[in-house]
Amino acid sequence: MDWMKDDGIFMPMINDTGRNRFYKQAIESLSAGKIVCDIGTGTGLLSILAVKSGAARVYAVEQDPERAAFAQSMFKRLGITDRVTLIEDNFLNTRIPADIYVSETINAQIFGENIIELANHAQQFGGNFIPGKFEITAQVYKNHPIFSLCQSNSDAFEFQPDISIDPVFEKEINLQFQQAHPLENTLYRANMINGLFTQLPRFTDLKLTKLSETDPLVVDLNTPINVDSLKLTIPKTQENSQADVYVVLHWKAVYQDFVMDVDSTWFGRVAKTILKRCRNPELDINIWYDAKIQDWRLSF
Repeated sequence: MDWMKDDGIFMPMINDTGRNRFYKQAIESLSAGKIVCDIGTGTGLLSILAVKSGAARVYAVEQDPERAAFAQSMFKRLGITDRVTLIEDNFLNTRIPADIYVSETINAQIFGENIIELANHAQQFGGNFIPGKFEITAQVYKNHPIFSLCQSNSDAFEFQPDISIDPVFEKEINLQFQQAHPLENTLYRANMINGLFTQLPRFTDLKLTKLSETDPLVVDLNTPINVDSLKLTIPKTQENSQADVYVVLHWKAVYQDFVMDVDSTWFGRVAKTILKRCRNPELDINIWYDAKIQDWRLSF
């Protein structure tokens, strides 16, 4: 394995203290004597936690052959193959009855690794799905130069020079850009902010001004979920349309009394700078999850 490559089981992920504590606590509280299904086992970390917590049987599902082979070799080294069954397949192709389904298929876009589809599939067979519920809020901040330094994607979607040049020139620039960068990858797609809010407490002289915050959108992975319902609205009266603003999604996962807050993990956050000159002050800011691109969209 290349432990420094983002291939699904790289080192920063399995070193993520906030994530590890949440899953360990939840698994330990539920697994004794139960059948556990670990969806996307990767290194086998969650399956091993389930065995150590007294699970009667663990099904470790992994569709990537290299990761599956690695996990199986780890189970053999630990001498737990009598209690762990490795299944090399996409979980959506399986029919595994279990008491507990557990999955780390979360990314910076929250649902970008199909965790909703996995949870909906698991509901056919009963059992509890960990991480349980997501609570997502949209926060609006007064724009600050630090935000643009932390973004990992471009805001550009079309040529807008704000001066009159030549219609043919402008059309040709946009045509060539949009051929290279299709609409689904650019127009009003959310960016990702890397690590700023996790590191912010270290910088006591850096002050960010929060203008508003929405009520939480609750996504319960133990009930049927319609992906089209994943929407948040910031009313036009709750943000300052007279200035550039920055919108960021804050989330936490909650299972019983256990909480995984995005601020305690290495995850980035869904985010977007909204420039005053691009903003229609007569419209709300709408944010929704687009399953086709596995990312969030915004209209403003």
